[in-house]
Amino acid sequence: MKNHLLMGLSITILCSILVFIPRINTARASDTIYIRSNGSIDPSSVAIERSGNTFTLTSDISDSIVVERSNIVIDGAGYILEGDGTGNGLDLSERSYVTIRNLTITDFNYGIWLAGSSNNNITGNKIVSNDYTGISLRDSSDHNNVVGNNLTDQRDGIELRHSSHNDLVGNSVSKCSYYGIACFESSDDNSITENNMTDNREGVYISQSTDNHVYHNRFTNNTSQADTYLLVGQVNFWDNGYPSGGNFWSDYNGTDSYSGTDQNITGSDKIGDTPYIINSRNQDQYPLFSTASGDSNWLLLVAAIVTVGVVVAFVLVFYMRKRSVKLPPPPPS
Repeated sequence: MKNHLLMGLSITILCSILVFIPRINTARASDTIYIRSNGSIDPSSVAIERSGNTFTLTSDISDSIVVERSNIVIDGAGYILEGDGTGNGLDLSERSYVTIRNLTITDFNYGIWLAGSSNNNITGNKIVSNDYTGISLRDSSDHNNVVGNNLTDQRDGIELRHSSHNDLVGNSVSKCSYYGIACFESSDDNSITENNMTDNREGVYISQSTDNHVYHNRFTNNTSQADTYLLVGQVNFWDNGYPSGGNFWSDYNGTDSYSGTDQNITGSDKIGDTPYIINSRNQDQYPLFSTASGDSNWLLLVAAIVTVGVVVAFVLVFYMRKRSVKLPPPPPS
């Protein structure tokens, strides 16, 4: 009941604020947009501004962008890149040191496509409702950082194929019809940490890949939380040892009555007393033990307090500006 009241309060206040935000028109290009190797934008009339090596969207765009230049930043500035259900939203094939940030990408086959691409940063984007995959790393796309993105309602959230030494950190992946995060075909030595996998058919899937490290993630209500298909000798790691711990699993049924490396010392340590079993060859030795409902209550409370504080401050400032305060005349001398 408290959750519903807090959520309702936050939504009501936020809706009243959003009334004042103007709608932004969408720029429609007639063909694929290119950022050429010399830094020019083709066609030049598209709603992207260049400042040095930073390319910033100035409105929503309905088209694909192909990047032919390395060592640049593409800043979505909160705008939307929208397709027609085909192709790639952003194509970074054979590019390096490109940063993609603050962009919403929707309605393509693949939201962001990397092939033979290394040392790129994909951070703080919203990638939603693409037919196949939100972010795809293929063909030796190594040493990339995929950090803090929100991916929802795709077939796969993030997929790696023949791609290694990538860091996937702090992403939220939900409602994917196949895999939240998947490593296929010799995608080795990747780090998958601090991600939230929620309501996907499969949270994390690792196939024919080894030495991947998966820990400090939250697996919540996925049909299958995690699974693997490994060749002989392939090993992956589902925790970071003690006391760092492994992952939070919403279907973990163990207890937290003991502590220590062997979980045999009386006293809670926020780590499950028994491993979380993924399959016969994979288990999280130190599953993180917490209650999702408690975390949710605190988050809702904080969100409500912050929202109310912002609105009260706005109202006070507005009121004080409108009100003219008249001081009384000084007393006669």
